[in-house]
Amino acid sequence: MSAPARLWVPTEYVDETYPPARASPSDWLEPRPGGGFQLATGDPDRPAYRFLTEGETVNFQWVEHDHGRGELTIHVDGSFECSMDMPTVEGGLACIAELGNPESTASSIEEFVTAWHDLEPGDESTLRVVFFVWSANDTVFELRNGKFLAVGGTVH
Repeated sequence: MSAPARLWVPTEYVDETYPPARASPSDWLEPRPGGGFQLATGDPDRPAYRFLTEGETVNFQWVEHDHGRGELTIHVDGSFECSMDMPTVEGGLACIAELGNPESTASSIEEFVTAWHDLEPGDESTLRVVFFVWSANDTVFELRNGKFLAVGGTVH
């Protein structure tokens, strides 16, 4: 399997929900009428509010969405079996979520089972799950000549 695409989101937009990540930090730049740039919001109904000047820095986080899909079976006694292991990516934090339910995101299979699936006695459940990875730290980019360039460090 080839490595998943690394996509970027401005750190200030990362929350329980966030706009779709983009292929490059520079893809978040929008030209301003009359010159200069603004940081795109990712929401056509929300106007840009951050106007950028040459040399200004913006922190970004990356996400790799496509680390696989699997089945997770949770047994009556709370034990479980998963068809995949959590991914490991240097500098990243692995996550698991129920397919189609991003609010179920957890940082381990054990946490997922405990937090999201309280079973009634006699119940067993098999779920489709997805695995993805977020950056553990911010990466700093500087606006230079209409592009964001990494400034060689991360913010912890």
